[in-house]
Amino acid sequence: MGRTDEDVKFYKAELLKYVSWYWERYGFAPSYRSIAKAIGVQSTSTIFGYINSLERNGRIVRNPVNNQIRVVNNGKQEGCAHDWRVRKITNPLKLICADCEFVTEVEYNPTEDTNLKDLLKYTGKV
Repeated sequence: MGRTDEDVKFYKAELLKYVSWYWERYGFAPSYRSIAKAIGVQSTSTIFGYINSLERNGRIVRNPVNNQIRVVNNGKQEGCAHDWRVRKITNPLKLICADCEFVTEVEYNPTEDTNLKDLLKYTGKV
C-alpha cells in the first residue's frame, strides 16, 4: 500500500527539518541514506523523489558542483542575503544567487522595466 498525501507531506517536512539540523551541526548536507534512516524511510530512491519534488517547489536548492542540498526558507536560503545575478536572459528572467545558488524567476519586460534592480526590489527578490 502506498503512502497517502498526508504521509508524504509529513516525510517531506521531516526531511527539511533533518537537513537543516544536519547543516547546522556538521556544516554540510547529509547523505540520502542518512536522511532515510533519520525520517524512517527505507528506500533512498524515495528520498531522491522527495528531494526532487522539494527542489521543484523551491523548498531546497541543490549545488550543481557537489550535489549537496540546502533548505530554503521563504525563497531564501538560511543565512543568505542573496546577491542576484542574471542566469539566463529569457522571459521570465532566470536569476541565481551568487552566494547560495538559489534560482528564481521574475517577469521582466525590457520596454517597461528599465531598472532591473528596482524590479527585483519591487518583487521582493532582493
